[in-house]
Amino acid sequence: MEAREYEFMAENEKVTILPKFNHPTFTLIQGDYGPFKAGNQIEVPLWLAVMLRQSDKCSIETPEWMDVEILEKCRDDEKEEGTFTKLPAKFIFEVANILFDVTAASIVHADQIRSVLKEIFDIRQSKLRKSIDKLITDGYLYAKINYLQEIELANFRPILPHAFDYIQRLDEATEVAKLIVDRSIQQSSMSIPSSFNNSTF
Repeated sequence: MEAREYEFMAENEKVTILPKFNHPTFTLIQGDYGPFKAGNQIEVPLWLAVMLRQSDKCSIETPEWMDVEILEKCRDDEKEEGTFTKLPAKFIFEVANILFDVTAASIVHADQIRSVLKEIFDIRQSKLRKSIDKLITDGYLYAKINYLQEIELANFRPILPHAFDYIQRLDEATEVAKLIVDRSIQQSSMSIPSSFNNSTF
């Protein structure tokens, strides 16, 4: 999938907004949202928050996990651990990108947060690359990896089927070669003259 498709899925994540208007509950296909009262916080899907923010109908509260100290700890934990650590939010990278696009000016230390998020993403991509290299080198056809987010697989997903197909073909070729060698040895043994087998030294 393209990055925009991952962002589309992330837009269903809930965020808190501060409405600038009064309105009864919205009844939409996705569900009911509201009522909205100016100055009263309310939780809505990200897509609705973005739509209202772009119409200057609300401000979007920065999620708690979009904090420099919290993200720096995530980065440090990710560096120390050999496996993937649990991130503080689902669709963390997509949600952050959307909020940076829409409301960066209201995010405290936005540039620093963006930088730390990129570090986290890069560290995890390096881990994933090493995991896939080991998977292919050791000839495994499947593996279980915890706490991996969908977008993190995006760069590797297209090559995985080809890699596994290559491993399978290599295994099949190895088996065929082994059978040919075994058969050749058997035939060579059968063709040795009996007088040679019975000779003494």
